[in-house]
Amino acid sequence: MQVTASRLLTGAIGFFAFWAISQLESSQVWATDRDSLYFASSVFEGRRGKDGAIIALNKLNKRIKTDPADIRARTARATILFYLRKHKEAIPDLRYLLKRNNKDETARYLLVICLLESGFAPAAKAELDIFLRHNPSDPEGLYLRATVLRALGKDQESAADEQAAEKLGYTSRALSFIHRAEGLQTQLRKVDFAQAIAQEPSCSILYLLRAKAELAQYDYKEAIADLKKCLALNKSGDKVSCFAYLYLADASNGTGQFAEAIKYATLSIDAFERHMRNSLWFPYCLQGSASQSKRRAYELRAIAYSGLQKYTEAIRDMQQVVEEKPGVKALERLSALCNQSGKYKMALDYCGKGRGNDPRLQAERVHAYIGLKQHKEAIAAVNELLSTNPDDDVLLADRGTELFLDGQYQKAIDDLSEVIRGKDNVASIRYLKLRAQAYRKLGKENLAAADEKRILELAK
Repeated sequence: MQVTASRLLTGAIGFFAFWAISQLESSQVWATDRDSLYFASSVFEGRRGKDGAIIALNKLNKRIKTDPADIRARTARATILFYLRKHKEAIPDLRYLLKRNNKDETARYLLVICLLESGFAPAAKAELDIFLRHNPSDPEGLYLRATVLRALGKDQESAADEQAAEKLGYTSRALSFIHRAEGLQTQLRKVDFAQAIAQEPSCSILYLLRAKAELAQYDYKEAIADLKKCLALNKSGDKVSCFAYLYLADASNGTGQFAEAIKYATLSIDAFERHMRNSLWFPYCLQGSASQSKRRAYELRAIAYSGLQKYTEAIRDMQQVVEEKPGVKALERLSALCNQSGKYKMALDYCGKGRGNDPRLQAERVHAYIGLKQHKEAIAAVNELLSTNPDDDVLLADRGTELFLDGQYQKAIDDLSEVIRGKDNVASIRYLKLRAQAYRKLGKENLAAADEKRILELAK
């Protein structure tokens, strides 16, 4: 089965967006300025469909006309043009990116596809030769060069490249399925993978991709088995191993095997650090970048450490994630770990690093104030959350408790009554006890006694 350039395009769009976004985030290549999010949003717009892509393209054309040397804009525009299959128009931007950074193997690979789709087979081969000198064991590159050589009438050389890819465990049939799997993500059924693996039992990435689908369905034990098989079969280098270890850490956390998760996350981090630190090429069937994936490995290890209640180690790993990219999700997890370990002031510091009053960080801020016994601050923080979710029993219970501790007994009774009204069962005992104390503080002995009687009835 011949692998055509068009077939190689299947699934490449999503990968190109991963590459572009990671490039836009890279502080090593471009200084951050107020336009960074604008260009990142242009990439995302391109992933929302053709209409969004055209809107983004018009914005980027205006920007590049003003500043032709803007690499962010060039990266984003190349992404959009590739998405729209305007391959010939993407070539100048990709060449410009390579001129500025000739080690960007992803840009080179995508340039090859654009050249081939535009009918420039000799130029495509010249770029592929460079690419394969730097990535000699890349099966996608080998198959792509086989396609180029066939277009140039060099069938014997084309066959040699296909044979080299097959020695790495990849046939053209396996590679076609891999690209289809990435394009459809988890829509492929287990039976589809089973049939593909039955036909190509030595292709390691088939097991890796099936494990990804299994992880998405929380089938952790099956994923672990497939990932171990992937590692046993892997002949195509450390890039596959990096991801196999990463997914093994994820699956091990899912089964509560936290020591195993720590082991695999550490192997993944070490592999990314040794082999991928300066890598700008990942086979697009892996759908990721070195920096993003390494951050995920640190996060998975932090989750495993917290599962073992080793909060110092967990905090250290999440600090590594936040230092590289202080997103809300990472800040929330780090703040939660700080709260769990009693480091409330540290939790508040990290909550303050988020933008605006994100409810996830605000919730951790509440827990920190509660831990610090700063009742008025805790009440104010809960009020903000209740302004958008006024019927949340957990928040009402938190505020009722803090109002009681702050000496605002009637207000505490009002909140606790709302919570108890929806929980006339054993779960309401703690709130009945607190309300009874509040009644007694106000001298309402009959109401306090009634709550204490109800507690005895529920406890039977």
